[in-house]
Amino acid sequence: KVSIQMQWFLNSNFAGYYVAKEKGFYEKEGLEVSFVEGGPTATIVENVVSGKVDFGTIAMHRIMQARQDNIGVKAIAVTFQKDPSSISALKTSGIKEPKDLIGKTVIMSPNVVIPVKATFSKLGLNSDKVKFVPFKGKGFKELKEGEVDAMATFIINEPPLLEADGFPVNIIRPLDYGFESYQFTLFTTDLLIQENPKLVESFVRATARGFEHLVDHPDEAADLTRRYNQETKRDVDVARLKIYKDLVLTPDGRFGFIDPQKIELLQHMLVTQGLLKKSLPLEDIFTPDFVEAVYRR
Repeated sequence: KVSIQMQWFLNSNFAGYYVAKEKGFYEKEGLEVSFVEGGPTATIVENVVSGKVDFGTIAMHRIMQARQDNIGVKAIAVTFQKDPSSISALKTSGIKEPKDLIGKTVIMSPNVVIPVKATFSKLGLNSDKVKFVPFKGKGFKELKEGEVDAMATFIINEPPLLEADGFPVNIIRPLDYGFESYQFTLFTTDLLIQENPKLVESFVRATARGFEHLVDHPDEAADLTRRYNQETKRDVDVARLKIYKDLVLTPDGRFGFIDPQKIELLQHMLVTQGLLKKSLPLEDIFTPDFVEAVYRR
């Protein structure tokens, strides 16, 4: 039995995992997998380290921060090759770029706050002049009713849902301003990697098959995802999952690949802007071994 805690609510962000389970890819590897919901207050690193769950997904910069604090966790794969982090504001607000957020109130999550602050710093803007508030539930109500001016989002999640509800949004992506990171990073403990590498490899292999299948069959993946979350209409789920094709796999069709150069650049940016104390050895942050094993010919 293996468990994984997601960094957010059980929605289509994690569709590849659902596909891997429902299509029997985990079972083929001898794994019985259960999913644990996350959210804005979820203590995922702590839960993985304590053994409450075996794996977790979280932003790469949070793994770096954990390693900086001598917490023994390590990235083993990433879900997205392109960072889906974003800030969304209703089109009626007139907010279109980072400088427009000065003096505004923004619902913020722990996974998106670093990319946003780094973007502000790079542009010479003071993020202290933005009022960041925590999520209450999923944030939609507050944005729709004008209680806040914008909210932290992932382009694959909240923007399509807001659009479907008749609330078109402007999207601000740190990626467009040169900040590249990894969200939804799959990680586990150094201890599990050392003591049971076969289990870790099996989990990564089955997960990779799930995301590969999702990219090729988004309609089927939407149906499988709806076994875990039916809050949205099927056509919205399909539209969200079709976005994955441009985000998940490398140009040569691999899932999970972690680019060492991107990690180096991310660390440099975070250290330069005072968001990380010092650069860490790459081998402390991630291991490429399991993804390489999956695609070894």
